[in-house]
Amino acid sequence: MRPTPSEPRILPGDWLWEPRLEGERCLAWTSEGRAQLKDVRGASLDGRFPGVASALADLGRGDAILDGVITDHGFELFDCIYYEGAALASLPLIERRAVLRDAVFYGNGVHLVPFQTTTPAEGQSRGSVPRRAGMVAKRAGGGYAAGRRGDWLSFACALAQEFVVGGYSHAPDQRGVTALLIGYYAEGRLRYAGRVSAAADPSAFTALVPTLARLRRRTSPFGGAVPGGGQIQWVSPALVAQVGFSDWTPAGLPKEPRFMGLRHDREPDEVRRMALRG
Repeated sequence: MRPTPSEPRILPGDWLWEPRLEGERCLAWTSEGRAQLKDVRGASLDGRFPGVASALADLGRGDAILDGVITDHGFELFDCIYYEGAALASLPLIERRAVLRDAVFYGNGVHLVPFQTTTPAEGQSRGSVPRRAGMVAKRAGGGYAAGRRGDWLSFACALAQEFVVGGYSHAPDQRGVTALLIGYYAEGRLRYAGRVSAAADPSAFTALVPTLARLRRRTSPFGGAVPGGGQIQWVSPALVAQVGFSDWTPAGLPKEPRFMGLRHDREPDEVRRMALRG
């Protein structure tokens, strides 16, 4: 089963979020102190990764078929599709993950990939894999089937968090929104955090135009100067946007920000810059 590349967005329903792994995708068969490794084409990986095969042979707790990625950090396991005589592919992912936790004695370079059940915010991706490699969303109730079927989605943006909308820029004819001016609260003031452009999807802000028009104000809601020019219209800080981005710049702005949608479950005055975690 493979993830489908996707644009950042808010996903409805129940999903599990995992770090996106860079390395050799691998299926592993374990049985009675033995382990066989194969790549996505079915070719043996035992010769290329003898240490992984040996470790998994020692750590396997029964007959199993395991799915994961071999990285510079070891063998990162995220799924189990067969265990002790039972085929698991039709079970929901959340149940397969529970079996996977017990199918291996973890250690010696074999790791269980961490997951979370909420949309990842900045710094929330943890574990033995690089934090900024990206994220994969998997439908919690989905089964396991070969190919790309939409139940696994891959996102290039490793970081995401909510920001308050404090203004927008528009074309000279004022007919469309070209970017949102965003920020977060710090020490009681709304701090400017850059602009989210609609260049990649000119229609991304179309539905927001009537709401933004009702929120117009004459003065900036941001505490401090806002760099850059262009046609800017300030708005009252009443909207919260979810934004994906690749990193923080030295100036403290989100790098390569991408609009994911509005957050209706957060109050603007609750929005802070997420603390960085290891």
